[in-house]
Amino acid sequence: MVYYVKINKIFDRSDVHFLNQKDEKLATIKFNKVADEFQLEAYNMITATKYYIKSNPFKLKSRFIIFNQDKKQIVKVTMGFKILHNIIQSDDYYFVKSSFWKIRYNVYKNRKVTHHLSVIKNENGRFFKIDAINEDFSISLALFLLAHAVRSRSVLN
Repeated sequence: MVYYVKINKIFDRSDVHFLNQKDEKLATIKFNKVADEFQLEAYNMITATKYYIKSNPFKLKSRFIIFNQDKKQIVKVTMGFKILHNIIQSDDYYFVKSSFWKIRYNVYKNRKVTHHLSVIKNENGRFFKIDAINEDFSISLALFLLAHAVRSRSVLN
């Protein structure tokens, strides 16, 4: 599955949409207030499931925690220093390696690539392109959150 996510300005908190090749909306991410219990909400239109995301902007460990509709933790995203990050989904451990100079991520599980994120330029603007080998939307969502956080951290530093 290939997802396209439009890159907004860093401080733009408008809704973000996951699109396919035909520009059909597959999922929507809504930014809530920082003081709310969950800072982000994602709705997957294919499976009709809702995800809640809790963000800890001042922590590297457990930077993002993704909850399901029942508000049970399903994915935990930890950020490394620069190019090495982790995604933990229940008993599965994913290793994220990024490029040093560009926004390019590979997600590995048991030394095999499961997801790939890169930036592409289109006539409509710049997009994150997420290539998902397996159909797990929660890992694609975690990868987008990781790329967005690293991008915003680079501007703030």
